[in-house]
Amino acid sequence: ALLLCIGGMHLYAYEPDEKFRRPVTLALMENGILAVGNRDSGSVSLINLSLREVIYEKDIGLGVSDLRAIPGGPYLVSTDEEANEIILLEIKGRAGQIMVHRRVSTPHSPVRIEVAKSGTFITVTSLWSRRVSLFRFDPNLRTLRRERVADLPFLPRLQWMDDAGERLVICDAFADKVAMLSLPDLRLLGTRKLPGHN
Repeated sequence: ALLLCIGGMHLYAYEPDEKFRRPVTLALMENGILAVGNRDSGSVSLINLSLREVIYEKDIGLGVSDLRAIPGGPYLVSTDEEANEIILLEIKGRAGQIMVHRRVSTPHSPVRIEVAKSGTFITVTSLWSRRVSLFRFDPNLRTLRRERVADLPFLPRLQWMDDAGERLVICDAFADKVAMLSLPDLRLLGTRKLPGHN
């Protein structure tokens, strides 16, 4: 840390370690802090956008693949593709420290997250296991619980959830297929082929 002396007061400015991070995902918090998920370092960095500087970083796993803010509070969820986990995080205070509250196992290779607008449930696509999982979030108990898992007819990656939290669209990672599922039961409603690749 860098020691600053202002008006007789000593303040410590955060200085990030020098290491390879490979940022792959962003999440904007309601307090204006930008969270950055780093794949190679398995860390989450916090950036104060008004100051344009990194204010905190924490190693949370082996390989961060996605990161999303949960609406209505200081919580984030991240997937660790190497450890096959979803991780519940909390941003504490204006200084932006990160606390890890829960680690819950997922099917192999979790790659993308979607969060319902209500903040009550979260879906995760798992690439090589060809699955999508639904997790329930309780902000009062700070718990994350896997409720159900559905098999898919292709290798999934990107997903989109409607504002009502009733439909989920998932795209094939390597081909031209998409699937639609109902929420929160993860019932497969149908699949389509779209002209194109990936």
